[in-house]
Amino acid sequence: GIEGEYYEKPTTTSWGVLQSMSMSPILAAVIGRRVADVGQFGRVQRSPTQAGFYVGLRDRDANPTRVQKKACREMETFVAQTGVVSDYRETLTRDNFTTFLKKIARDAVTYDQGCFQVVNNHYGKPASFYAMPGASMRLARHDTGLDPRDWEAIRYVQIIQDQVVAQWGGSEFCLGVRNPRTDLNIHGYGFSEVEQVTRVLAGWLFGFEHNNKYFMQGANIKGILNLKGTISQKMLRRFQREFRNLVSGVNNAHRVPVTSADAMEWISLGETNKDMEFNQWMDFLTKLVCAIFQMDPAEINFTFGNTGQGGAMGGEDSVDKATHSKDQGLRPLVEAIFDWVNRFVIWPINPDLELIPAGLTAKSTDEIRTLQEKESKFLKTVDELRAEEDMEPLPDGKGAVILNPTWLQFAQQVEGDGADDEPAEMDTGDLFDPGPEQDQNPDEDGDDPDLIDDDQQPDEDLRRSWAVQL
Repeated sequence: GIEGEYYEKPTTTSWGVLQSMSMSPILAAVIGRRVADVGQFGRVQRSPTQAGFYVGLRDRDANPTRVQKKACREMETFVAQTGVVSDYRETLTRDNFTTFLKKIARDAVTYDQGCFQVVNNHYGKPASFYAMPGASMRLARHDTGLDPRDWEAIRYVQIIQDQVVAQWGGSEFCLGVRNPRTDLNIHGYGFSEVEQVTRVLAGWLFGFEHNNKYFMQGANIKGILNLKGTISQKMLRRFQREFRNLVSGVNNAHRVPVTSADAMEWISLGETNKDMEFNQWMDFLTKLVCAIFQMDPAEINFTFGNTGQGGAMGGEDSVDKATHSKDQGLRPLVEAIFDWVNRFVIWPINPDLELIPAGLTAKSTDEIRTLQEKESKFLKTVDELRAEEDMEPLPDGKGAVILNPTWLQFAQQVEGDGADDEPAEMDTGDLFDPGPEQDQNPDEDGDDPDLIDDDQQPDEDLRRSWAVQL
C-alpha cells in the first residue's frame, strides 16, 4: 500500500461541513452563479461579444510568426479537449475544458483548493489534465525537510476514509490556493469564502428555518383562547374540535390551545415577522454573504436600495453594478484558474505561449456600436473602425476622416489659412516679353542685349499704369 504523512487543515469546520454549507439555499445560488460564469470561458472565443479563451504569445508586444500562429491554434485545440486525443471517442468520456473549469471553480470557492492532475507523456511533457476532488487532497508532510528543487519528491496525497490512496510529485499535480495565509499553523492551506461566511450563514439559516417553521404544526403558537366560566367537558371538547377545524392551516399549523375559565379572552404569545423586522434582518445577512463572495446581490436576483433609500440599486444602473461586481469577484477567480493551467500545462509544453481569458467584460453588439460611435468623433477614423470589423477602407480615401463637425471646420479653416499665406502669381501674359523685332542674340559687335540705352527702355510710369490696369 501507499504510505505517507500529511498535514491536516487545522479548522473547526471540516471538509464535510463545508460541503453541506455549500448546498444551503443562499450559498447554492451564489456558488452556482459563479460556477456558471466561469464555465463561459471554456470555449475558444469566436466573437468579441462572447466570453472564452485563446492562446497567444506571452510577449504581448511581439508579432507572431506563421509557425507561432499555428502553434497557438494547436494549443487551443489541446486545451479545449483537456489533452491529446488520438481517437475522437475519447472526448465522449473525458471532461472538456468547460466542465473542467466548472469543477475547479466550485472546489476553489468551497474549499479554496483547485486541484487537477497532469499526466505526462514519455517525453515528460503534459499530455492531458483532469480535475480532482479538492476535499480529498492534502499537503504531504516531510519531517526531514523538502528540497524546493526536488520536483520528484511527494508533495500531495489523496485521502479517502483516512487512508492515503494516491500521491504525486510537484510537477504532476496542482493544488491551487486563491487566499493564501502566512500563518505557520495553517501549513499552506487556504481560506475559502464558504469558510469565511460560516457565522453569517448560521444567522441566515436560523432566520430561514424560523420562517419555514412558521407553517409547520405546533411550531408557532399564535396565542391561547381562554373560555372563562363553567363549561362542561363535553361542550369544551366539541367547541375545541370545531374551532381547530376552522383556524388550523396546512398540516394543522397554528393550532390554538383552548382552556376553560369564567370568561373568554385571547392571550397573544408572540409578535409578527413584521414586528421583528424579519425582512430587514434577512436582507442584511444576504448582503453580507454576497459581500464576502465579492458579488452584487443583483447577480442572484436580489435587488436592494442603499440603506435609508427607496430607489432600487441606489439610483445606479444595474448593468454597471453587475459589471463592477464581476470585475471584483469573477475576474480574480478566472485569472487564478488560468494561471494554474499556464504554470502546470501550457508552459511546460511551450514557454512562449500563454492561455488568456477573453471577454471578462464582454460587451453586446449594441454596446460595441455605441463605443465605436464615440471613438469615431475623436480617436479613430472611419477606415480604422472598419479595419476592426475586417472590412475594406472606403474608396477614394473617403474614410480617412474623424466624424466630428468641429474638427472638420477646424481642418477646413487651417487649409484656408495656408492658401492665404501663398498668394497666386499674377499672370501678365506676354506684356513684358520682347517684341518680334527685338533680336534675342548678341549683336554682331558683341554688345550685350541687356545693356540698352535708357531711351530704349519702356517708360516706367507707363509700365506701372499697365500693371494697375491689369
